Amino acid sequence: MKDHLHRLFPVSAAVLIVFSIGCSDDKVVADLSSTVADNAHSLTWMKCSVGQRAQGDGCDGDAVRLTWYEATDLVRQLEPDSSNPWRLPTPDELLSLVDCVQGRVQVNSVDMRCIVDVNSGRANIDYNTFPNTEAASYWSSVTRDDAIAWQVDFQSGEPAGHFRTTPNFVRLVRDQ
Repeated sequence: MKDHLHRLFPVSAAVLIVFSIGCSDDKVVADLSSTVADNAHSLTWMKCSVGQRAQGDGCDGDAVRLTWYEATDLVRQLEPDSSNPWRLPTPDELLSLVDCVQGRVQVNSVDMRCIVDVNSGRANIDYNTFPNTEAASYWSSVTRDDAIAWQVDFQSGEPAGHFRTTPNFVRLVRDQ
């Protein structure tokens, strides 16, 4: 477990946000009731992925894949008047959460990636702190060009560019 991550308890009673994406009648949940303080980086993270609800020590329900455009729309809907709003994390902030539980392997002269246990299906993240995190890609706020935004894959532990129209998972962050 990373020493700089500490569990916090609900910060407010009214922090379960239900919203619609685009023209759809489908409702998506952003549960801001359970957060994780990352004091080393002066950040506060959502414990659960967007779509899940905090339940005891876990996160229940299914995380929802959103396009980058839907994820940025979600951020605008959450707390538009807040002086410290929730936001999509940067790639470096997401990479700070990667915890290669099986270790790392050199893939070329420069890059290393997490050793993936394909049988477990678990993400390379501290699962006690961020339970039920998907072993898949999570959006960042950073764009590369008009069509691509950066994401971090919690299976390989690597960043990469994806088309903004590709659905990926979302975990929001705010400054402390």
